[in-house]
This record gives sequence, structure tokens and C-alpha cells, in this order.
Amino acid sequence: MLLAALALSGSCSRWAAPALTREAFLTFDNLTGDAALDWIAQAAPRMLAHDLTGLPKTVPLDAAAVRDAYLERATRLVHGYFEMRSGKLHFEIEVEDAGAHRMIQTASENGDPLEAMNRAAKLLDPGARAFPASAAAVSQWGQGQYESAVALDPNFALAWLDWIQQLAGSGDAPRAKEIAEQALARPALQSPIDRARLELVAATLRQDSAARLAASRKLAELIPADPAVLGALAELEMNARRFTEAAHDYQDLLLADPGNPNAGNLLGYAQAFAGDLDGARKTFDAYGRQSGQAAVNALDSMGEAYFVNGKFDQAERAFLDAYGKDPAFLQGATLWKAAHARWLAGDLARADKIMEQYWQLRAKARDPVLAWRRANWLYETGRRDQAAQLLMHAPPETAEVAQRQLQVWSNLASMPSDLAALERSYQESTPVRDGLVRTLYAQALVRAGRKAEAKSLVKLWPVPEETDSPLQALMYPKFIELRKQL
Repeated sequence: MLLAALALSGSCSRWAAPALTREAFLTFDNLTGDAALDWIAQAAPRMLAHDLTGLPKTVPLDAAAVRDAYLERATRLVHGYFEMRSGKLHFEIEVEDAGAHRMIQTASENGDPLEAMNRAAKLLDPGARAFPASAAAVSQWGQGQYESAVALDPNFALAWLDWIQQLAGSGDAPRAKEIAEQALARPALQSPIDRARLELVAATLRQDSAARLAASRKLAELIPADPAVLGALAELEMNARRFTEAAHDYQDLLLADPGNPNAGNLLGYAQAFAGDLDGARKTFDAYGRQSGQAAVNALDSMGEAYFVNGKFDQAERAFLDAYGKDPAFLQGATLWKAAHARWLAGDLARADKIMEQYWQLRAKARDPVLAWRRANWLYETGRRDQAAQLLMHAPPETAEVAQRQLQVWSNLASMPSDLAALERSYQESTPVRDGLVRTLYAQALVRAGRKAEAKSLVKLWPVPEETDSPLQALMYPKFIELRKQL
């Protein structure tokens, strides 16, 4: 959540950012009166968009209607219609400046949809590619007959891709996986971009994280200006805990899409997780100078950046500053985080005072599980008898939660310990909110004798979270114990 300029302040991007055109291709109007040609209304703009995909200055956007185009922050709108003239299809295509609401380019073409759109794409941009399929296959593809399309043109990768997505969307994942492998077995698939997309879909169906990441990297190389591709790659790098690479990807994303509401915030986190606190601070400071909730959100994010790196004094100040700017932000949870920072900095008495402010906020909000929250705080900070006593005398509305919590605390041997299951859960979690599962996974690794792997997992401190898990109060005690062991 910040402007692209700040992304350049920390390090150089891996590609030079051109002036990008976000071009939305709208559904064409069928003026032929022949319903059998309705398929062209969506197929024609899709072919145009496909022909222009991968060009250095154009980002084609799928948009069924003008409303969708503006939601995608399109800078140009491509719309058109087709009719019959002298027994042939005739296409009229217009390119509109989305901001000025004026036509800036037009194209007229006659003939079948494939030839007409290929010629029109060249008029819109001389670097446009030809749509990679035969006319007969395009007709079947446009009508949703994907199996027939690939039978007519086995190297038509986009038809394979749409068929696989259709199967997966209908719930037939095994068949979708089978078709994906059939498609990728063909060495002459057209085009390279569609093949990379097929590889990504196939890897996703196989739940192969490494292959997904590799396919995403390949796709980003082929379409380096597409924000959706860059964003997906950055997210995969982040979830793979490749934080330096993720930071580079988020910088590239901000160059391609300066208005992206989330990329800047995630860039700061990636920098912090990579140990670049100075870069994270610059990122969050720049974001905090923007309007709206940016200032308080930037402070909260910076607090978490300090916290995960064990800079608890700085984290506490950032959280308290965020609370001072807006006590209602996150329903006052910045106090919860500040108290944890002060406790881990070695001052439990001061932490209790901060937490008391938080309890007052929760009481005013009529939190039905306030007693349970208090007990969790007592338990994780080492006052376990007091925590149990509080739950034993919890009000009726908290009785069920209290009983479940007491059972967990009295039977710690029943905590999740399956190494394979915890590894899967860890891999599926996001680094910003992985504290509990990361701690449990590290503990399981220690038990399995894999201490070096466990040690890498406890390098960064988990962010304080308010969850409804009865295991949450165990996170910090177990995490601290692991750090001492390792």
C-alpha cells in the first residue's frame, strides 16, 4: 500500500519500468441478429487480448463490462461490434481513453474472427502476436467446446487450459490433472506463455509448491509487466519464505502497478522478514505519509516488523503510537501487541498495565470471552495457576470456552505432533500469521532430531495474534523454550 517511487529507494529493480497501458477488452456487441454467432462477442476480445499479451507496454485486462474495467483501473477501453456486410462478418473496434472519455484509435476489419482479430491486433500494436490456433479450432474454443478444439488443433494450448479450468471448476480435479499432463506431453504447444500457464495449473493441481514457483517465475519472465502475474509470483515467494526474492518481486509489482493497495505493505513485511529493517522502515514511512488510515497502519506494520526481529522496545513504541493515533484501529489490538512487546522486553509489570487498558476496551465492547482472554494472558506469561482459577470461575457465557481451554492445558501431551501434517500446515500458512503452526512444527522437528531445521524456524519471533484457538496461549512459552534449546 504505497506508491511505486518508494520501491526504488531500497534497491534497484530487476527490470526497467515502461509507461504501461492497462487495456480492458470489453465484450463486443453482436448486431448480426444471428444468435449462433453470440460466441464471437466474447471470443473476439479474448483473441485481441491474447495477441497483445506479453508486449512490454500493454497489460491486457479481461472485463465483461465497463464497470469491471474501472475496478481494474483500466487506462484504455477496447470495445466494438460486429455485423454482416455483403455476406461477410464486419468488425468495428474502438479504443477509448478511460480518463478523458474520447476515442484515440479505431480499426475496421472484415472476415472470419481469427483473421480479423489478428489484423486488428497488429493495428493496435505492431508487435502483436498471431492467435495460436486454426480457424476451425477457434470456433469450437469460442463456443466452449474445448475437447473438440484440441482434437482439431492439438497444439492449441489455450483450449487445453480452458478445458482443464472447466473440469477443475466443476469439481473433477483428477480428470483436470490428467488432461493437464496430456497437454504438457505435447512438445509443440503454442504459445510459450500459454504453456507456462499450463505448467502453473498442472503444478497447482498436483499441489507441487516448487513447480508452482518455477512456473510462476517463467510466466513472469514472459509477461514482466503483468501485475497479476507479478503479484502471484511475489505471494508464492513470500509463502516459500524466500523473503529477499519476494521483496524484489513486490518492487517490480509496484513499478507495474503503482496503485496496488497491498503490494507496498507486503513489500515492507518481506524486507523485515529478510532482516532488512532499514528498508522496511523506509517503506512503511513512505506509506505512512499517504492519506486515510495509512499513518496508523504503517505504524502497526512497522511495529510487527520490529517485533519479528526481536526489537521489542521499538515494537512497543510503534504499537503505542498507532494506538495514540487511532484507539479504534483493529479494535485496540495495538495495545495487545504492545503489551506482548513490553513483556518480551523483560517488563511484565509494565506489560500488565498496558494490557489493563486493553481489557477496559474489551469490556466496553462487551466482549463475551473477556475472561478467557485474560486467562490466556496470565497463562502465556507464566501465571498458570491464576489462569486456571480465572477460568474455573468464569461467567456463564464463557463456561464452554473455559472448560475446553482447561482441558487443553491439563493434557498438553495431546498437542498436535504429526510432523508431516504440521509441515503441510506450515507450508500453507502465511509468514505474517504463522506463529502457532511454526512453533508446533519446530517442536516436532526437534523431537525428530532435525534441530538445524527447527532452529531456522525460531529465528523470527511470531507476531502476537488474537485467535480463538485453545492452543494460542501455548505459543510463546513453547517458542521461548525452543529458542533456549536451540
